[in-house]
Amino acid sequence: MIVKDIQIWNPKNTFPFDSEGHNWIEVGHEYDGIASVDMSLLHSTDTFLISFEIKRNEENGPLTNSCNFCEWSWIAIPMNPKTLEIRKRKYKDCISVDIKQMDRNEGDQPVIDLKQVIWSKDKGLLQYSLKNGNSYTLKE
Repeated sequence: MIVKDIQIWNPKNTFPFDSEGHNWIEVGHEYDGIASVDMSLLHSTDTFLISFEIKRNEENGPLTNSCNFCEWSWIAIPMNPKTLEIRKRKYKDCISVDIKQMDRNEGDQPVIDLKQVIWSKDKGLLQYSLKNGNSYTLKE
């Protein structure tokens, strides 16, 4: 896995006249707190593009997450982090999304036959599972 880009936009940490930050002149009434990471995943002989984003639309509003993962994606699923046990180890603050919660992307990405993706607040992409039963988990 290669992390290509990490970006964080947080209006509380942006100088009001920062031209690359929040545009206070045109949309001063809006709040967008966003953290995103773009990655390339080498699986077998194919390379897949992955983009994961966490967003808060209102200052005290709920967190949502969106992701493009290989040929699947989901948009604005509420964050409901939980503790998960993977290979006899517990991980806190994880989100787990299976393909029942995703949409199939039409595009030029190779098909991976994805079943589930697990993200950890601390570790990032923790595990992805395929329909054939194979799971790929972060090595520690």
